[in-house]
Amino acid sequence: MTHGMSGAVAERQVAKCRLVSSIVFLTAFVAGICMEPAGSYSQSRDTVRVCFAGDVMLARGVNGMIRKKGEAFLFEKIRPALSRYKYRFINLECPLTPLSYPPNKPYSFRADTGYIGILTAAGITHASLANNHIDDQTVKGAGDTYRVLEKNGIVPLGLKSVKDSICRPAELVLNGRRVAVFAALGLVMGSPNVWYCLDTLFLKSITAFKHDTPSAFVICYLHWGTEYRRFPSQEQEEIAGKLTAAGADMIIGHHPHVVESIRYYRGRPILFSLGNLIFDQHDRDARRGIIAGLTFRDGAVQIDIIPYDIVEDRPVPMESGERLRFKRTLLGLSPDISLVDDGDGWTVKETKPRRSRDPDSTGRRIFRRKGIGDSSSSPSTGSRKLR
Repeated sequence: MTHGMSGAVAERQVAKCRLVSSIVFLTAFVAGICMEPAGSYSQSRDTVRVCFAGDVMLARGVNGMIRKKGEAFLFEKIRPALSRYKYRFINLECPLTPLSYPPNKPYSFRADTGYIGILTAAGITHASLANNHIDDQTVKGAGDTYRVLEKNGIVPLGLKSVKDSICRPAELVLNGRRVAVFAALGLVMGSPNVWYCLDTLFLKSITAFKHDTPSAFVICYLHWGTEYRRFPSQEQEEIAGKLTAAGADMIIGHHPHVVESIRYYRGRPILFSLGNLIFDQHDRDARRGIIAGLTFRDGAVQIDIIPYDIVEDRPVPMESGERLRFKRTLLGLSPDISLVDDGDGWTVKETKPRRSRDPDSTGRRIFRRKGIGDSSSSPSTGSRKLR
């Protein structure tokens, strides 16, 4: 009798355990099907973010690396960082075209249109074509690039036609905040098919957009500056002054191939250069870069920086020791910010300006509160040599 009762109790306990196990399994299964696959866009439903990266070049040595390692190789290590952002901007530093003309300048690039798959697999959503290499295979090659991007769901920016009466930005809505991104050259190239940032029409386009939507956050994504120079030139400062006067709330730059300083002008952030993202250059400073991530919340923008090394032409997140050394370097370049540690990168905060560690070639200290657009400042006589 006692043995029989113990058996019944045991059976009830087993049944109870089976029920609990089934509930646990069902919960795990439901959670599993709701999880996004590795490398895809993944963030909380109430937060939508955008990120900006620097120069992507798929020709020359990078082409050889693709053939050797495969197309997935280039973005493999940085994919988890990119997956935090729904919108991902790059500067595409080479035309994607079947055309191949003899070079008419020292450095001339092109990549096969089939390489568009590298960008789509990485989740790139927007590509600026406003740079000094987009016409390397003539205006026709630039047109090919525009069409292959558009056909594959990537928004091309920065090109214009003779019929354009206004520059139209890429428009996003981030957590209820309207964001407009204007892409342009900050170099005098004389390219009729590329927007130049000081064109009267370009400046008027920013002003008109800001007038029509005053609550919008306007970003200028520029190809400007001096190659391999880690501090902005006086010309960049003057351009920044004119763009902010026109209505730009933020400026993000590329082209120098190295990371330049980050500063604020009248509360408006300026990231002078993000450096390379995908490139085959070998100088130490050209093999480090940053991704700038933006989160809009409660009417404010948070800027997060993800640093990386470039190893075998592709970005690889920095190890903790190298990240600390690079943080010190970036703070030395940027006397009016602080960098708050945040996992594999930092959050940028505006602070009172510190004394810059590095004057330019004239001894003039570039960073000062009235520095941008200050016509009374002495002109720069040349670029500093990269150390």
